Amino acid sequence: MCSNKISRTKPSWSDTYTLPWQQIFSKLAVHDLVGCKGVCSSWNSCIKSLKISPHLMIPKLQHDDDDSTCRRFFTLAYENGTEGFFIDHAMGIESENLYLGSSQGWLVILNNRAKDSFILNPFNCLVLQLPSIETLPTWRNRDNLLTNNRFVSKAILIPNTKKRNKKWAVIIYGYASQNIAYGETGGKLWIRLACREYFAYCDILGLNGCLYALTSSNTVQVWNFQSSSGSSNLGAFPTKVMTFVPSSPVCLGLDDKKYINDSCFCQKYLVESKGEILLVTRILGNFVHDDDDNGAVADDVGNAAAAADDDTDLLILPYATMEFCAHKMELRKSKWKKVENLGGQALFVGGSESTSICSTTFSGYEANSIYFTDDNWGEMDNNDSLFGGHDNGVYNIETKEFKPCFDIDVGDKVYPPPFWILPSL
Repeated sequence: MCSNKISRTKPSWSDTYTLPWQQIFSKLAVHDLVGCKGVCSSWNSCIKSLKISPHLMIPKLQHDDDDSTCRRFFTLAYENGTEGFFIDHAMGIESENLYLGSSQGWLVILNNRAKDSFILNPFNCLVLQLPSIETLPTWRNRDNLLTNNRFVSKAILIPNTKKRNKKWAVIIYGYASQNIAYGETGGKLWIRLACREYFAYCDILGLNGCLYALTSSNTVQVWNFQSSSGSSNLGAFPTKVMTFVPSSPVCLGLDDKKYINDSCFCQKYLVESKGEILLVTRILGNFVHDDDDNGAVADDVGNAAAAADDDTDLLILPYATMEFCAHKMELRKSKWKKVENLGGQALFVGGSESTSICSTTFSGYEANSIYFTDDNWGEMDNNDSLFGGHDNGVYNIETKEFKPCFDIDVGDKVYPPPFWILPSL
């Protein structure tokens, strides 16, 4: 016999439907989400499952207090554009810090005085210590991290599934040769990646617990960072899964006659996009006219230097990005295949770990576009240079057109440069 009794139990916050809260939380700014996480476990889980739009960490503006610890974050997904966070209360003296970029929602920072390294989540101010830079192989005590010969050029994070709340940090380091080392949050040592062959590495990417390492010859090594705990048997950790060797050389754009090889150089990035591995090449030129649609290398370096000394509008930049090209990895054919569009994706490259998003997921981000920030460390880390940090923008790979992303009015030199970061809460 059916009961006609009606339950008088009060509803619990944790029983509230998840979907309506996801819709509400998706409208909130990141600093509001941080506060909402502490309300209850249900809200905490819901917020952790959210896809949050990329944020661009921009440098101090001219009207900011020099001693301010505030860092602004710009995102195209919000109408108001920017948010302010006080993030470096735990980072020591600003002038002593070297920003390596972001990965997995964390900023990777080195302290030049103490030679400490740590990661910082700028949205909840959580700090995790990394091994001292002085434990790196080939480190010399006289090295200065803030010189124009940057000892550590890239850093990424890979979650350690064997230890809760632990992460592997992987870096590219060295001067004449670019090697790879890894260390654990809370650990004491950096360990050089054990590879029998010699390779000069130019970019690294973390994906599904593995490290993808791009070499100067466009080969890619894949290393499994989840094969062991990494503590009891370091000699067998990590394990190499495969090496992708292209069967033929890749034309990256510098062979095009429209570029002057002596005045151009390139940066290369690995990006995961829609389950595929992309090789993105960024072509830069020295002494570039900034009033050109795609940039043009100045014919006369002397004239370029004279223009830079002029008090009038600066028409020639010391360097600037001129073009991007992209290739996707084809494992079966052992080659890089050029792509003319990005399948509706938006890519983010620069000093941070490269990443991609679906442009329709967040408003304001354009399909088939590359959002780039300055990573020309030779100029930015050189104290004698008056320039650096200015080479930021958006490039449409279909139309081959550039456009600004955010107007940063900070003077000639921008340091630290802007970084794209995918917030992690």
